[in-house]
Amino acid sequence: MQPELQFDTKATQLQISGTEHDSSFLLAGFVKRTYDIMDSGKCVLATTQEPLHLAPVYDEKNKNLLLHDIDCFMHKAATDVVVKGFAQSGRVQSQLTSVIHVSSQSKPQKFLVSGKRTVVRHQDGRIEFSKPSDFEKISLDYSEAYGGIDHVAERSMELPSKEIMDAMPDHDWYASSPYRYGRNTAGKGFVTNLSEELLETLELPSIEEPTNLLTPANLVLQDLTRWAFQPVAKSPGWMNHEWFPRILHFGMMPEAHPATFKESIPEYYLETLAPSIFKMPPEAIRLSNRAANGAWPGLQLPWMIGNESIRLINIFPDKPDFTIQLPAERPSISVDGRRGKMLATKPELHSIVVDAENKKLTMVWKGSAPALRPYLVEELTKMPFEVKW
Repeated sequence: MQPELQFDTKATQLQISGTEHDSSFLLAGFVKRTYDIMDSGKCVLATTQEPLHLAPVYDEKNKNLLLHDIDCFMHKAATDVVVKGFAQSGRVQSQLTSVIHVSSQSKPQKFLVSGKRTVVRHQDGRIEFSKPSDFEKISLDYSEAYGGIDHVAERSMELPSKEIMDAMPDHDWYASSPYRYGRNTAGKGFVTNLSEELLETLELPSIEEPTNLLTPANLVLQDLTRWAFQPVAKSPGWMNHEWFPRILHFGMMPEAHPATFKESIPEYYLETLAPSIFKMPPEAIRLSNRAANGAWPGLQLPWMIGNESIRLINIFPDKPDFTIQLPAERPSISVDGRRGKMLATKPELHSIVVDAENKKLTMVWKGSAPALRPYLVEELTKMPFEVKW
């Protein structure tokens, strides 16, 4: 359940009315805390506090690129760890590996980052990728990951008549286009037909999962229904709500080949989807708490407590190997129990966002308790709500 947008959009803490899965009522307190990341790796409370995001924020140019997810989802399944910034080592090179390692996890997340590459098609039809060019830094968001739209092929789509399209000017007729990569419509390298026109402008991804690379052999998707067998789109940024696999947790399955959950798509051997998903028919998929988690699946971590450390390799400016120590402070969140009583809650750490380039860290906490009934925004803004540190 998403919050109403009449709340104070500059607030760093809010009390929001919601429901449990059994439809019983809840009151939840959300608190966002912003820290400066010092050169020592220590986090110190920032003078300027970033407000809670009550709605998703998308990039103005790359409209499918999610910059900020909703901070106030009522239910999450885990702590999201998101890292914004660039792959960089302090020197010029053509390829490097960026690493994010949270101390509570044994498995670090690795991102293979390559400079600009082109596709060469020889006279005999063979396809090769050029060697990556040198770079100083490359953005780690989904715009540089595998995916995108095959715009040339998409122009061949059959659309409704002009009269129908004119009658529905706000409808996105390409929303279900098979020429848009189901895992990432904001990226680059997705090809369904390597025409000469596309070859002239084709960009290959710079960020990849090291064990699941795009190659000349799998560059062109021959069967549009088998898109799920293509390489994953991997980024430490926020995942769009409509992208696979997140869309599965919203209870929806994009059109795909019947073998998608019977054969080993990348999510199976990368262990980024629960094994039970692969045993159920698509029609059995239902909305789950995991829908609210928007980090790369390998960075959706069992509930963190806020005293862990995050090691960044080839990400933090001027520090190729840098460890951030989380502040180890937890809020005490109490919501209105009515009749003059306050109800204590057990805080959950919903998200940790590292803005490496600006040396900022934000943490969003949520605590909830049973409510007598649902409350309007006008009521909530007048109801007592306590946060103590």
